[in-house]
Amino acid sequence: MTQPRPSPPSSSAHPLKVALLLFGSGLSALVYQTAWQRELRLVFGSSTAASAAVLAIFIGGAGAGSLLFGKRSDASPRPLRLYGRLELAIAALAAVSPFAIDLARIVYRAAGGTFLLGMTLGTALRLALAALVIGAPTVLMGGTLPSAARSAESQTDTQRRAVGWLYAANTLGAVAGATLCTLLLLETLGTRGALWVAALLNAIVAGLALLVDQRLAPMTEEPTSKADENAAESKANMPPRFVLVFAALSGFLFFWLELVWYRLLGPLLGGTVYTFGVILAVVLLGIGLGGLLYPLLFRKRAPSARGLALTAALEALFVAVPFALGDRLAVLALAVRPEAGAGLFHYVPGWIALTAIMAFPAALVAGVQYPLLVALLGEGRTRVGSHLGTVGAHNTLGAMVGSLAGGFLLVPSLGALGSMRVVVFGLLAMAAGAAFFAFRVPALRRMIAAPLSAALAFAAILTPGPSAVLRHTPIGAGRVDRVLLDTPAFTRAWIEDVKRLIIWQTEGRESSVAIDGTDGIAMVVNGKIDGNARGDASTQVMGGLLGALLHPDPKHAMVIGFGTGSSAGWLGKVPAMERVDVAELEPSMLEIGRRCAPVNEDVLSNPKVRVLLGDAREILPTVPARYDVVFSEPSNPYRAGVASLFTQEYYRAVRGRLKEGGLFLQWVQIYEIDVETLRTIYATLASVFPAVETWYLGWSDLVLVASEAPLVHDTDLLRTKLAAEPYRRALLNAWRTEGIEGLFAHYVAGPPFARALADVPGAVYNTDDRNRVEFGFARAVGNFGSVSTFFEPVRHRKEDRPKLKSGNLDFVRVAEDRAAQVAGDGSDPAMPEHLTPEAEVRVQALVNYAAGNLEGALAKWGFQEQAPVGPVETTLVAEGLAWKADDAVLPLLERHARDFPIEADVIRARYEYAKGRRAEAVKLLEGAFAAYRRDPWPSTAVMNRAMDLTRELGQSAPADARRLFAALDTPFSVLVLESTRRSLRVDLSEVLPEENACVAAFAIFEPHPPWDERMLGLRRDCYARFMHPLAAEASRATERRAACVGWRGWLTCL
Repeated sequence: MTQPRPSPPSSSAHPLKVALLLFGSGLSALVYQTAWQRELRLVFGSSTAASAAVLAIFIGGAGAGSLLFGKRSDASPRPLRLYGRLELAIAALAAVSPFAIDLARIVYRAAGGTFLLGMTLGTALRLALAALVIGAPTVLMGGTLPSAARSAESQTDTQRRAVGWLYAANTLGAVAGATLCTLLLLETLGTRGALWVAALLNAIVAGLALLVDQRLAPMTEEPTSKADENAAESKANMPPRFVLVFAALSGFLFFWLELVWYRLLGPLLGGTVYTFGVILAVVLLGIGLGGLLYPLLFRKRAPSARGLALTAALEALFVAVPFALGDRLAVLALAVRPEAGAGLFHYVPGWIALTAIMAFPAALVAGVQYPLLVALLGEGRTRVGSHLGTVGAHNTLGAMVGSLAGGFLLVPSLGALGSMRVVVFGLLAMAAGAAFFAFRVPALRRMIAAPLSAALAFAAILTPGPSAVLRHTPIGAGRVDRVLLDTPAFTRAWIEDVKRLIIWQTEGRESSVAIDGTDGIAMVVNGKIDGNARGDASTQVMGGLLGALLHPDPKHAMVIGFGTGSSAGWLGKVPAMERVDVAELEPSMLEIGRRCAPVNEDVLSNPKVRVLLGDAREILPTVPARYDVVFSEPSNPYRAGVASLFTQEYYRAVRGRLKEGGLFLQWVQIYEIDVETLRTIYATLASVFPAVETWYLGWSDLVLVASEAPLVHDTDLLRTKLAAEPYRRALLNAWRTEGIEGLFAHYVAGPPFARALADVPGAVYNTDDRNRVEFGFARAVGNFGSVSTFFEPVRHRKEDRPKLKSGNLDFVRVAEDRAAQVAGDGSDPAMPEHLTPEAEVRVQALVNYAAGNLEGALAKWGFQEQAPVGPVETTLVAEGLAWKADDAVLPLLERHARDFPIEADVIRARYEYAKGRRAEAVKLLEGAFAAYRRDPWPSTAVMNRAMDLTRELGQSAPADARRLFAALDTPFSVLVLESTRRSLRVDLSEVLPEENACVAAFAIFEPHPPWDERMLGLRRDCYARFMHPLAAEASRATERRAACVGWRGWLTCL
């Protein structure tokens, strides 16, 4: 009996096997990309220009490889072997890339970076070095999909459905890579560990591919002719050139859109390393599932111009719909955010849901569109590698241009919302172009879905879109209370408040920046307030000045982070200071500095101060200067990339830039941080600097003062400095204290405390490769736990006393002064240990004063004999005496007026009112409010009580109300107490019914009036009485407010 002859081996690999290989390949590629971006960011900095250079090489290399190896795969009889060899070479080059990065770092720093070379030459060097590091592997990466597709595609697959499967598998592998990188690999293995794991996986994929290839027969090259190309064009109803232009435009618009998505979702999700990973994973998931959807949709229908037109129209619609949802997305973000204290994985579902609404549908359509473009160029296996390569090259070229142009020009100039509109219009134009070719064929003219989708997209993109509520509120940082969702009216009131109080906004080159004018100029960066001109002066003014105080003779200083400009501005006022350099990443921050001139000593007009635009990670190692003082106060470390300013390598770079005896001051928040992360920061800094002191700036901010040797404080020198400007004014204004005891009230611990943390067995350090601080802060954002127990060993080991060179300190007075400063800041001071009975009474008085109980504070004070010391104790006694109309207040006010004349006047006004002398009280308030427009430094607690007095005076006498109403017509300096000022003018206008004062009072609220029943009613009555043009609208607003109840309210109020 004859045995059946075995069938000859197939020349095509099974698509499922190749798909699994491409899944692993995609996973590795995404890990490579993430690792290379993180590593090169530490060399070139994290500016848009630096990131764009890396991205340009990555995308450009992949595009070039796609074009080059696409043709080679068609010519190769064994395309899967080609694929395996490509993957093996990629794995080898990726594995050695960290060493190439080390070489690039040496070259870049030796050349001086952009600081010495300038932007043009610096960018050219970045491109050259990035090409050296990642150029070769990315070119090889570009060839993997064409060669793999060529090996698996069959000649009978006229729709090229296998291309969709393989494209999907490769992209879904990238989803797995993004997820693993974000949630596991980077934190546990570090950047290089993650890269080497990916390289190992890549090598395994290569080996498996070569193993599978051994069982395949060689392929024979299908003959192609001009007739075949014409037949493909005839089938597609459009020339190949149009398909390729379409591919390029698609890449351009999609990558531009990705930049917009990151900007819009940052405030909603928080902008941490985790949320950026979630956004990337969701977008890739959409693309991957779109690739899977393509073979299902085109199982029986042929690729056509109509189908291409529909993809563009649908993509436009899915971009426009989230735009039209507007601020409802912000409301949803607040609703799905877990309560504070929830674990990381409780946040992930909400992040995924929000990203899915914003980006997933458009990404899904883009995933369908890519294999469709390839299928429009031909059928089956014939030239499939070349077609994939050509489409890939054009798509990546467009993506590269979209990324560069979007980051440098389009997003900053058009804004995020303007960019979304232009992207939608661009997609609609592409749909119209494809529809033109469809209409040339009678069988394709009956299109309904594409025109309908285009019309809906056009209508949606013409809506107002998101406002400042979505763009500039810290929902993702957990700073918005969910009580605002209790009723529709509460939610609408919050929306109107945000729209009104964001008084300036811009789309910066690096970040979205705004000013919140609620109570003082507050700088909003990517949705979160990074500092308040007045409220955070304790940190921003004293952070740099503390270094100048502790250094015996500071000449040169550097500040990391411009912020409001206060740190650099006050340092620039030190007479001995010759130059202050400021490293600032975002150019738009300079506008905030200009508006904050009253608190930053007009920093931008100081010739000593030089602002260096760029990332401190690039500037510090390359700037040809050495410093006596370096103060680092970047944004919160939970923001992606900021924690690179808290690593050993960065601290070594700082140490290398300090002169002999130089000081490095590291700001550290002690809110939204866990004990382990705080311990890691201490240990890391102490591993580089032999001596680290701990000081308070504000009472929720530390500054770690690092030096080569333990500081021995010369009390005589410090007293001399503190008696001179600008130190004397800075202590009074920012810390509301004076003298050396007031200074050392902020001293927390000496070097032994930090040294103990660094020397503990198994101490964990924060490094460039394994950035534990970044992930630690990202987990803690929005969770307001306490780390107060962290400092308990300081007291037990008596490490809270500084080393002194000469003179002495009254440590009881130091403890009392700390309590006074805490009370002056509006917080409840803790009772210090080892106080005398009289000192304890004074602290109890301060507790009452912090709570606003002036009568109780004065009564407590009366149980001891000491006269008040310092501004806080003085105002405690003076305000209490003024309320009682006690003449003993007058000498106190005379003394207090030397430093705080506005406070003295408003307290004197309370005294005069208590004496029954209304006219004198009104006159004093008028003068104080006029001065308050120029001087931002009076205590806000004292000035708030002055506003209460103003209300009392005005509401009981129209004549007084008229004068005080006029006195409040202009905002105070840097918008201090702005919301209070606006509301008080409305209250005063109620007693002036015969005048149109109410119209003037409400004008500043328009077009977003306070959405509460009383204010809306007053506005309606006022506008009706004076026949204001907004009278009808005011009446409708009142009716809408009344309807903001129940489930119907959620539909009508938002």
